Parts: sequence; structure tokens; C-alpha cells
Amino acid sequence: MKNLGDAESWAARLKTAGYQPRPDIQADHLPPWFHGSPREWEKRYVREPATEQRTHIHIRAAGRGNQRFALLFRDFLRAQPRFALTYGLIKQRLSELFPESIDDYLYVKDPVVDLIIAAAEEWAAATKWAQGPSDA
Repeated sequence: MKNLGDAESWAARLKTAGYQPRPDIQADHLPPWFHGSPREWEKRYVREPATEQRTHIHIRAAGRGNQRFALLFRDFLRAQPRFALTYGLIKQRLSELFPESIDDYLYVKDPVVDLIIAAAEEWAAATKWAQGPSDA
């Protein structure tokens, strides 16, 4: 999708299917090194119906900085299992430390993501990574 108007449409369709939009989440974490428009990080976010398996759906506009960020992050973790295992362990421990506070969890997790994406950018340059499809 090319704009977040399309994202609004997708969020509405998902709501019809029982997913719960989170209007309090309108953007991804802005990396400290980013100096462009915050619009590059806008998104829509929905959660699973109460009776379904845990699902997080992030809806981003094609071509925006946060689309590239998410796909590079995913591809880097797939290519570098040591990073993936360590990132998973960090997230597990943070959920144990902060079971009642997503804000505290994110306060620590977001800088970890910033470190990983810095390594991912170096990996992307070294491997000539090209952004592939969002569902690959």
C-alpha cells in the first residue's frame, strides 16, 4: 500500500474480522539517528481477537522508512541466528522484568533494536541486501 489511507482501510477490514485496532499506536519507534520526517515512521497496529492466538499486525505504507527498517530487521535476524537468539532472550527477560508495563519494556527494548539495526545496515551494505517482498 502506498499511503496510510489504505492502512486505515485494512485496519477497518481487520476490525470487521474481530481484530482490535490500537489507536494509541500510530508510529514506530523513531531511531535516534533518523533526521527525516516523522511521517516516515507512521503505521497502524491491530491485535488479535480475544479468543485467537497472539498476533501483532503492523500496517505500514510502502516505500516509507519504517517499511524498509522492518524488512531489513527481519532479513538480518533470519540471516544471523546468533542475533535472533539473543534478541529473543532479551525480549523474554524484559517481559519477565516488566510484566505489567509495556512502557518500561519498550524503554529498554527500543535501544536494543537500534543496536541491531546498526549491525543490520552494515550487513545490508556488505551483502548488497535488496528489500524484498513484505511476506517473504
